[in-house]
Amino acid sequence: MKSKPFFRAALLAATGALSSCFPGDDPSLGQFCASPSEGGEYCTSTKRGPSSAWAEAKAHGTLPIQMWAEWPEDVTREEVIRSRSKLDAWFADIDEVLFYLRVNAQSAESYRASMDGRLGDLLRQAKSRQRQILSEEPVDAIGNFKAALAEKANAEKDPLVAEIAIDKQAMSAARSVLDGAKEDASPLGAAYKNLVAEYSSYRATEAVETAAYEKLAGDASTTTLDTIDDVEKAILNAAKAASAKPNDLVLHALELSAEIQQFELTSEEAIAPHTEFMAAHAASMPDMTSGAERSINAMLGYVEQRVKRSDKTATSLVTGLVLRRHALALLGAGPDAGEDAMASRSAQASAAFQADTGALLAQLDEAGATENALGSPDAAKRRRTLKTLLQLKPLCTEGSSSFREAACKPLRQRFAAMAAELDTLESTEGL
Repeated sequence: MKSKPFFRAALLAATGALSSCFPGDDPSLGQFCASPSEGGEYCTSTKRGPSSAWAEAKAHGTLPIQMWAEWPEDVTREEVIRSRSKLDAWFADIDEVLFYLRVNAQSAESYRASMDGRLGDLLRQAKSRQRQILSEEPVDAIGNFKAALAEKANAEKDPLVAEIAIDKQAMSAARSVLDGAKEDASPLGAAYKNLVAEYSSYRATEAVETAAYEKLAGDASTTTLDTIDDVEKAILNAAKAASAKPNDLVLHALELSAEIQQFELTSEEAIAPHTEFMAAHAASMPDMTSGAERSINAMLGYVEQRVKRSDKTATSLVTGLVLRRHALALLGAGPDAGEDAMASRSAQASAAFQADTGALLAQLDEAGATENALGSPDAAKRRRTLKTLLQLKPLCTEGSSSFREAACKPLRQRFAAMAAELDTLESTEGL
């Protein structure tokens, strides 16, 4: 292509991609062309703008898409090189292509592919032909054409170079923040490792603690009045030790959790200026704390539940000792003391039962006769009282009332009358 006129090469390329070009384009105008990574050329007249060629190429392939500007088919390369107006027109088309890639398409990879591909080739071909003309002709036909081409290439590459430099600088700043965060997290990692070791040691003592409570339960079931105080003291000491054992572990866990939360806040503040850049480049934010926080919370939950189980076990054992102490005291006092205790309990139960039934009978007596209650708001209350008293009839069977006998005796005399009164109230309900 370097040895033949440029328009012939353009014609050959257009022939190969004839179906991709727009029909009816004016041959006196230049063309915007685009080629996807899969190959093929899609060209359109410059009056349509570069977006049409870009859309066609994108519809038939994938990024990166090379784009370039070709001078009109009826103009030779020599005419473009020798004419300032034609050269400026071609440069203007190149400007439009590169502006579209950089601003409208926003495709840095297509921009680079265009500069390194066909567009760069056209510039280099024009530059090579200019050298030939200069070597063949003693006169400077277009003045500083060589410098213009170099400046043009440099001017178009400068934004890309600047963009890459800015990206590198931003990435370096973000990496510096992350490296600093990792360095700050190093002491926290060591503290967390120590906490895990401390927790593992504490958890390993659970079996020993359980076995100790089992032994204390056995001692409590066989203790005598002479040894019961020692057993009770041992249970209380075991509960106290079980509650105090994880205190240091809990303190260390809470302190480390607070330090981790503070580290997380400072890290988020430090990386905040770089979050948009990282999101734009699909760089994920590192999570250096959530796993440790979940683990610490699990440790604290285990400690809390274990202490609760210990306290519950100790409370149950002490309550059992109180009952055993009372039983042993009764046994030690002889049969008379046991009978006295039973009699006392029976008297208390009898008094309570008699008070309850007496209160119910008093309610009936205060309300008056049935005929006074009929149709009154107190009728429902009287029915409930009668039903409650009649429910006691099985408990007051003569000969089986035991401690309830004192209260049941007057009730037995009134059960029949109460049943008849209840039937009357229920039969007249709603009248």
